[in-house]
Amino acid sequence: MRSPLQIVSRQFDRHAVAAGHRFVRPMMRGTQVASFFEPQSMVRDTHARSMIFDLDTAIQTLVERLGRDDPETVKLTGIYHNLIRYWAEV
Repeated sequence: MRSPLQIVSRQFDRHAVAAGHRFVRPMMRGTQVASFFEPQSMVRDTHARSMIFDLDTAIQTLVERLGRDDPETVKLTGIYHNLIRYWAEV
């Protein structure tokens, strides 16, 4: 008979994880303790979050290419932060 923790772990493994896949090795001895949480974004709208993510990745690419002190990179970073402030529900 499976323990409740093993059942929850197996159910969780079937869901996609944003950062990739995870692997849980079978328990051989001892006690397995698990903690689950659901993070909540400050930006509720899915499309707004997607645009903020795309803008952030574009800024990171420009920072690598032009440097953090480039005027256009600094300007885009300011726009990024203002959009988060505008869309955030705190």
